[in-house]
Amino acid sequence: MNGGDLLYLTSYAESTVKTYDWPGLGHRQTLKGFTQEEGLCTDKKGNVFVANLGGNNIVEYAHGGEKPIATLNDLAGYQPDSCAVDPVSGDLAVTNLAYYVSGTGMANVVIFRHATGHPRPYTIPTIYSYYMCGYDDRGNLIVDGFGAGSHAKAGFAILPHGAQHLRKLTLDPEPAGPGGIQWDGKYWAIGDTGSTIYRFDVTGSKGTKVGTTTLQESSTIFEFFIYGDRVIAPEHETSGLRAGRQAQVFNYPAGGAAIGSIHGLNLPFGAVVSHGI
Repeated sequence: MNGGDLLYLTSYAESTVKTYDWPGLGHRQTLKGFTQEEGLCTDKKGNVFVANLGGNNIVEYAHGGEKPIATLNDLAGYQPDSCAVDPVSGDLAVTNLAYYVSGTGMANVVIFRHATGHPRPYTIPTIYSYYMCGYDDRGNLIVDGFGAGSHAKAGFAILPHGAQHLRKLTLDPEPAGPGGIQWDGKYWAIGDTGSTIYRFDVTGSKGTKVGTTTLQESSTIFEFFIYGDRVIAPEHETSGLRAGRQAQVFNYPAGGAAIGSIHGLNLPFGAVVSHGI
């Protein structure tokens, strides 16, 4: 199915991915067959990758497609949380959570060369459990997560384009939690797993805050997606009157009150807009 842009949202508790017209938000289809799927990402062709956490794999769909066109197996014993596609090389980065690892210790971020084959793992001692990741337009990768221990702080790392090792990334100020990561065309947008997206200017291994986007009356946003002057924010809140039932659309970078919403979800986690053909 070709046509216009499509918004994809994961509905974690239903093990489904739902698609909507963008920006109209009319429901188009529901993709099934996942197990606790979480993050989403897309490539230049509009293909969409689903981090199928409970299935230990990453499932790829063509824009608007109803059946997978490819399935990539994660490393044995690991389960994927989020993903990002390098616009320069076409490589696929996937983060893995530590607390799902079967006796293998620290988790990792893995990279599938050209989004195929077997992945190469990357780790850094300051991050034990990896959460979100994103590429900029030059092929630099930023990842976040938590260090080890019950009172661990959020950790951030950068893999410069062409580098062989992750480097610790220092952000000023440092977000309270490891939220979504996306290049917005000028700055790095990094969330705090709450309702705030910080914009950072990153040089080398240091990032300085240049702006803040506050999403009013929203909470527990893990992955967001910026598309032009809009940002889509699924709410993964597990308590409260409207807990985990909606994703909202906001102006970006202005933030403020929501200008649109999608209901009928169950613990939404990931969001991505796939461009039409």
